[in-house]
Amino acid sequence: MVISDKFNWENPSYPQTDRDPVVCVNTSDIEAYVRWLRSETGRPYRLPTDAEWEYAARGNTATLYYWGDNPDEVCLYENVFDETAKLISNPEAPAVHCRDGYGQSAPVGSFKPNSFGLYDVAGNVSVFIEDCWNPTYQDAPSDGLAWRSGDCTRRVARKTSFSQFEPWGFRSSTRFSIPFSLRHSRIGFRVAVSIE
Repeated sequence: MVISDKFNWENPSYPQTDRDPVVCVNTSDIEAYVRWLRSETGRPYRLPTDAEWEYAARGNTATLYYWGDNPDEVCLYENVFDETAKLISNPEAPAVHCRDGYGQSAPVGSFKPNSFGLYDVAGNVSVFIEDCWNPTYQDAPSDGLAWRSGDCTRRVARKTSFSQFEPWGFRSSTRFSIPFSLRHSRIGFRVAVSIE
């Protein structure tokens, strides 16, 4: 795990291509990018909400994982901690028993998409979500909007990263909290656009 002031989106501590997800950004960096993207395109880009993310990641499925109920198929769909990553970073670590060819982040779209045609909705890198952190869904907005109350020093993060080897982390429902100011080599973001 790399958390350091010397690493940033231009130097995340491991090699990346122009097709890899941006990492080592915090919510201030993301907000600046989204403002720029809006001004460049004239479109209402933003971070997805927690509810939007789960709906999109599930791809209209009711199975444990968006590809079905078998966690052993994960390497067809997502970049996770497998035998490739194990060789690169920690030969003694437990790993998924397959080789996806990537030890850290993978270029976006390297694996099969979900039924909505969305790539990388589990694995690869975790992503910041718009919502403030709440550990349960009790009193959550029922309209799909972002939750603006709770612990707003933390944000919801969705999906686990290329360091995940346990099947619970591959599920579309996987969520956890991260400080809004955190820059990390396994955390990035994905934008959504509002339809007007």
